[in-house]
Amino acid sequence: AMSNGPICAGDDLVLTSPIIPNATYEWSPIASSLPTFTISSADPDIHAGTYSVVATLENCMSEPVEIEVEIFDRPDAPVVLNNGPICISDLGASLQLSIDPQTATPGASYTRTGISEIATLDDLILNLTNFTGYDTDGTYEFFAEATLGICTSVSSEPTSVVFNIAPDIDAVINMSATTNFCL
Repeated sequence: AMSNGPICAGDDLVLTSPIIPNATYEWSPIASSLPTFTISSADPDIHAGTYSVVATLENCMSEPVEIEVEIFDRPDAPVVLNNGPICISDLGASLQLSIDPQTATPGASYTRTGISEIATLDDLILNLTNFTGYDTDGTYEFFAEATLGICTSVSSEPTSVVFNIAPDIDAVINMSATTNFCL
């Protein structure tokens, strides 16, 4: 017997026994007579633990085969904060994307995304100084996910940041016949 574990909370748990033609199966502690069955949206508190299966063929029962199933908690979605608005054309411009410590999962790493994946760090604070791809004024959304072990949270709600670009100002002198200059 085998499972698709270890899995994360909310994933489907699949338990499988070798298929023996004409055999019947008895799984426990969850009753099933199928050689393979699925528990949808597995809960670590309910579905983690030891499962056993017995196959019966022509009144002969196999020895029970046990498998241990691990189901890990999925981290909660983090809340992302920012220090915007940002004038991205300023020398030294820096966007700080931070994870609210109240929503942080101890030991997790965090992946921040915007137009594309920005970075995965163990730190709660990321300073973004490369604004490639953000070449127009506007409001941009950033997200984060927490990963702990094999499990990743759902994406955070977006944090919106206003990016501004300093206008390009060229000095223009309107020269006319009456314009005088003193040097």
